[in-house]
Amino acid sequence: MGDGIHIFQTYSGSWGTRAEITDSGLNMASGTDIRHNNTVVLNGSRYIANVDRLYLGSTNNFNGNYLSMDASKLMVNDGCDIQLFNSSDTGNGSVHLPRDGMISFYGNSSLFHSISAQNSDSLRINSYAKVDINLDSNGNDTSADFTIGRHAGASSAFGTSDILFRVFENDGDIVAKADVTAFGSFSDRRLKENIKTIDKPIEKVMTLSGVTFNYRDTGKKSTGLIAQDLEEVLPEAVYETPKIDGKEDEKVKAIRYGNTVGLLVEAIKEQQTIINRLEERINTLEKERE
Repeated sequence: MGDGIHIFQTYSGSWGTRAEITDSGLNMASGTDIRHNNTVVLNGSRYIANVDRLYLGSTNNFNGNYLSMDASKLMVNDGCDIQLFNSSDTGNGSVHLPRDGMISFYGNSSLFHSISAQNSDSLRINSYAKVDINLDSNGNDTSADFTIGRHAGASSAFGTSDILFRVFENDGDIVAKADVTAFGSFSDRRLKENIKTIDKPIEKVMTLSGVTFNYRDTGKKSTGLIAQDLEEVLPEAVYETPKIDGKEDEKVKAIRYGNTVGLLVEAIKEQQTIINRLEERINTLEKERE
């Protein structure tokens, strides 16, 4: 036994080293358990068992930081973090949960503020308030798009055929692979009542102006109608909404352009009726002059 080294051995037909204490610490031989009051707390396979509380820290004080364990839970004291350590900030590390597991943000087993598995194969986000998704938060990626896809490999990038929906980071453009059905888009007759034909459609169209313009905040050029003008003759096609970068109580007017189609159709029909009448009068006058 050298200076500063203490070796513990047991005899079972031959002497075998179970542990040694050096200036560097306690070194346990493989297959050797550590016991407290004759109860195993760290077995030879390096499993911690029968421990009510495992303290974390570098001093005798431990600053009140600990993990608390029982048969079904691993609990962290208030103010503590759980971090997968790696010498590199971008090193690999994973947290694996059971197929029906959950991450709760309420400090207990409540599902009301959580990310949880639903029926094994589905995931669900529950929130007491809004859910924000902040793309490219450190500002170093020019292609941090929000993408929803299917059938791609779990660790593979989306291929073009896998993408169903995408929001582009740079300008907020939204692209969907199939139809987008929003409020007012359902047009089945069976869903409607109080159906009435729009009256005086040409008169209403004549009050409108098709314009080109630039948005003040972005300078982007666009074309369309002025919501306030349309609201005077077809209020059903105008609504109020918060600006995407504004407060909820600061609303601006917007247009459901799809809802203006009915007005344009009736205006064309009324105009065609006038044209047909004029053609009949012209034909009549021409016959009279023959």
